[in-house]
Amino acid sequence: MVTGIGVPAITGTDGAKIGRSALDDRLMVYADYTSLGIIRGCKVYATAAGMKWKIEHGNANMSIAVASRSAADGASKFPIVAQVIDTTAAPASGARLDVIYARQNRPDLGDADNSVVVGVVQGNASANPATPTLPAGAVVLATYRVPSGISNTLGATLVDVGPQAVPYGAALGVLVSKTYTANQARIQDSAQRLLSARFKLTEPRLLCFQLTCSARALVPIGPDKTEVAMRVLVDGVEIRETRFALDSAPGTFQYSEYRVFNAGTHTVAVNGNMANGNGQWMYEAGKWPGQIISVIDHGVNDG
Repeated sequence: MVTGIGVPAITGTDGAKIGRSALDDRLMVYADYTSLGIIRGCKVYATAAGMKWKIEHGNANMSIAVASRSAADGASKFPIVAQVIDTTAAPASGARLDVIYARQNRPDLGDADNSVVVGVVQGNASANPATPTLPAGAVVLATYRVPSGISNTLGATLVDVGPQAVPYGAALGVLVSKTYTANQARIQDSAQRLLSARFKLTEPRLLCFQLTCSARALVPIGPDKTEVAMRVLVDGVEIRETRFALDSAPGTFQYSEYRVFNAGTHTVAVNGNMANGNGQWMYEAGKWPGQIISVIDHGVNDG
C-alpha cells in the first residue's frame, strides 16, 4: 500500500510500517517531469582565484535540480548549496572540456553517504575536445572549454549550461524565432532561402509553426493576381506552402499551423518566391516586421 506525499506512515497490526517507500517517492518525482535537469539556480561562474569553479544560486533563493539513474528507479529532486570546487591545472596543449555536475548520493547503491555532491569531470585535451562521461545520476550544471596556458578559470569559455527540467504538461513557449530584415529587396521568381533555425526537443511535443510575411506589389501590377509563395520546411521536408495576395501598399500577413514532432534536433527553414507578378520584401522597425518564422511549444504529446 502507498500513500500520498505529506501523509505519515502508520504502524500496522503486525508492527510493520505502512506507507510510501523511497522508490515510490522517486517514481512520483519522475512522473512530474517530461525532461530532467536544473529546476532553478545552479549558476556556475569562473573565478580569478585559481583553477576553481563557483556554484551560486543566481537570481533564485536556492539551487534545485532533478536527476535520474533510470526510469525504473525514478528521479530525485535535491538542493545544491553555494560552494567553490577545484578543477585541475590547464592542459599543456590543446584544450579540454570541464563538465560541472551535481549528484544525489545513494547509500543503497553503494555511495558512502546520502549527501548531495558537486563535482567536475575533465575531458582529455585535444584540438577538438570531447565531452567526458559523467557519474550515474548526475545532472550537468555547466560545460566550459579550458584552453592551455591559463592560471585561473576566467580564461575558460562557457560552452553550454545544463538542461532545464520541464514539468509535465508545461508549455515552453517560443523555442526559436528568426527574422529576415531585408527592406524593399526584390522578391525573386525562383525559390529563395530566407530563414533557417535549429531547435531541440527532449520528447514528442505539440508545436505551432507561425509564419509572418511583410511584402508589397510593385506597380504597375500585371494582369494576373500578384502573390508571394512562402514554404515552410522542417528537416528538409516541406510541411506547408501558403500564398499571400499583394497590393501596392505594404501589408503584413500571418499563417499558423500545429504539428507534433518527436524528440531530437530539428531544422526549420522558409523559402519564398513570387508566384505571380512582382514585389518587394518589406522590413522597417515599428512598421513592417519583415519575414518571420517562429516555432512555439504547446506542451508534451503522449500520442
